[in-house]
Amino acid sequence: MTVITEADLIESVADALQFISYYHPMDYIRALGVAYEAEQSPAAKDAIAQILTNSRMCAEGHRPICQDTGIVTIFVKWGQDCRLESTRSLQEVVDEGVRKAYLNPENKLRASILADPAFTRRNTKDNTPSVMHVEMVPGNTVSIDVAAKGGGSENKSKFKMMNPSDSIVDWVLEMIPQMGAGWCPPGMLGIGIGGTAEKSMILAKQSLMGSIDMAQLKARGPKNDIEALRIEIYDKVNALGIGAQGLGGLSTILDVKIFDWPTHAASKPVAMIPNCAATRHAHFVLDGSGPGVSGGAEAGGMARRQLDARQGRDPGRSRHADAGRRADVEAWRPPAAQRQDADRARRGAQADQGHARCGRAAAGRFQGSRDLLCRAGRSGRRGSRRTCGPHHGNADGQVHADDARPGPAGDGRQGGARGAMRPRQSRRLSLHT
Repeated sequence: MTVITEADLIESVADALQFISYYHPMDYIRALGVAYEAEQSPAAKDAIAQILTNSRMCAEGHRPICQDTGIVTIFVKWGQDCRLESTRSLQEVVDEGVRKAYLNPENKLRASILADPAFTRRNTKDNTPSVMHVEMVPGNTVSIDVAAKGGGSENKSKFKMMNPSDSIVDWVLEMIPQMGAGWCPPGMLGIGIGGTAEKSMILAKQSLMGSIDMAQLKARGPKNDIEALRIEIYDKVNALGIGAQGLGGLSTILDVKIFDWPTHAASKPVAMIPNCAATRHAHFVLDGSGPGVSGGAEAGGMARRQLDARQGRDPGRSRHADAGRRADVEAWRPPAAQRQDADRARRGAQADQGHARCGRAAAGRFQGSRDLLCRAGRSGRRGSRRTCGPHHGNADGQVHADDARPGPAGDGRQGGARGAMRPRQSRRLSLHT
C-alpha cells in the first residue's frame, strides 16, 4: 500500500500551479513558433510575436502569463493501492494546495472564484474551491493533471445535443465565428463526443490536458476516424481566417483534441471548449516518495532558449536574467510600435533634409537681396544710400569702404552725419530683407 502524505499532495499542487502561472508548455511554444514563421498577416504576426515575447518575460521574471490566473481544474487518477494519510477529504487537501499557490507572497496570483454565484457573488479571496474530477484506477501511484482555465475561453464553451445524423464538422464551423476573439486565439479546441450531456463536457475539458501534436499527426497521417476528424476540423477552422487574436490570419488554432465515450442510441451529445493563448496545465505523479515534479526550472530554461532562438537573441543573456530583466522590460516595444518608430525616424530624417534644402535656397535668395541693396546704396546719393543691415556690412560681413567714415563725435555709428542711419530705419530695412 502506497501512502500519499497530505504535505506531499499540498506541496505538489501548489508547486504545479505556480509553475504553470509563468511557464507555457513547451509543445505550445514550439507550435506557436512554427505558426509565427508561417503567418502572412502582419497584424496576426505581431500578435503572435507579442505572445512569445510575453511568455519569455514571464518565464524570466516568474510573473503570470495572464492577469486572469484562472479557475483551477484538476483531474486525478487515484491508484487503488494508494491511501491518503490525512484526516481531511481529498477536496480539502487539494484546495489547501490551491490556497498556498495563490497566496504565495513571491508571486501572488489573482483570486477570481466567487461563492454564491447566482446572488451575492462573494470572492473567496484564495481562488478556492477547485473543480476536481477523480477516477479510481488500478495501480499504486496517483496521477494528477492540474490546469488553470481563464474565464475568457471558458465562457466560449459550446454544447449541443445533436441528432445522430448531424455533422460535427458543420456545427464546429458554425460555432467558431460566433465565439469571436474573446477566447484569445491561437489556442486549442477540446471536443467531447458521446456519453451524456455532462460527460461530453468533461471529455472536452480533459482532452485539453494533452500535448500539441497536430504537425506530427499530419506528417504520419490519421490511423482512425477520430484522428481524421481532428485533421479535418483543424484545417477547416484555420481556413476561416480568424487568426491570432481575431486579427485575421492562418493560425486560429494550433491543435484539435477529441475524446469520445459510448452514448445512447438516440443521442449524440457534443461539447466544445477552447483553450486560450495562456495555455496552462501540468502533470505530475505521486508514488509515496515525496512531492511530484512538474518540470521546474529546466522547462523554464527550455522556454527561454526556445524564445531566444526564435527571436534572434543571444541565449547567453538568459543566464543573467536578473541583471537585465528590468532593462529588457523597459526597453521592450511591440513589433508594430517598433515599425512606427522606424517610420517616424525616417520621416524625420526626410523632413530634416527638406528643411536643409529650403534653408540653403532661402539663404541664397537672402544673400542676393542683400547684394542688390548694397549695390543700390552705392549707386545712389551718399546721403540716401541704403546699407545691407544694421551693421553696415556686405554679404561677407565686411564694411563698405565708403561707409567706414567715422560719424560725428559721440555718435558711435559708422558713416557721416548725412549718411548715418537711424536705428528705426535699420529695423525697417531688415524687415524688407
